[in-house]
Amino acid sequence: MKRPDLVVIHSPVGGGHKAAALATADAATRRGLHVELLDTFEHAAKIVGDTYLRAHLTGQGSFPDAYGAAFFAANRRGGAFEPIRRGADAALFSNLVHHVCDLAPRAVVSTHHLPLVVLGRARRYGWLKAPLFAVVTDYTSHACWVEKGVDGFFAPCARARHELVLHGVDPTRILLTGIPIRREFHAIEDLRAPVGNETLKVLVTSGGFG
Repeated sequence: MKRPDLVVIHSPVGGGHKAAALATADAATRRGLHVELLDTFEHAAKIVGDTYLRAHLTGQGSFPDAYGAAFFAANRRGGAFEPIRRGADAALFSNLVHHVCDLAPRAVVSTHHLPLVVLGRARRYGWLKAPLFAVVTDYTSHACWVEKGVDGFFAPCARARHELVLHGVDPTRILLTGIPIRREFHAIEDLRAPVGNETLKVLVTSGGFG
């Protein structure tokens, strides 16, 4: 098996994380790099992925207030629950760590926070030799993105960069890049005022499953 230059990892929790991973992989491939694209849940028991997605979607769709309260309550590092969460994730996603380490890439990029938990741990213990980077694919940086062992962060906007710093990230390890998008979007002309009877075309988009 050829050693990949770059491993790009996403989680199928909404389409945006995967879209950013595909855009990153495509850009790297166009630059001549050998890329491996991985789905986090394909390296765990099926019941794990199904349960995670069901809880995520049920919480957002059926109990948005409770989901939001839990989201903001968890927006800090530390706490009594942290060791339990880290231990559970390490057990559930150990196969992902083994697979990435076996690939021995030159670098690893994750567009979702979940893989950072176990890969950051592998990086800290020296099992993962390649530098690990987080592409923050939300316009706010929740504390869940800030895992120990992550070498660098790509922030989508100034606010997200500021929040990473508030969560304890060294500013020198943060690059303000925006969220990766497909090259087709780069071909769209800059917005300008309509001329004459032209129609103003507006693209409205959001995350989620469509």
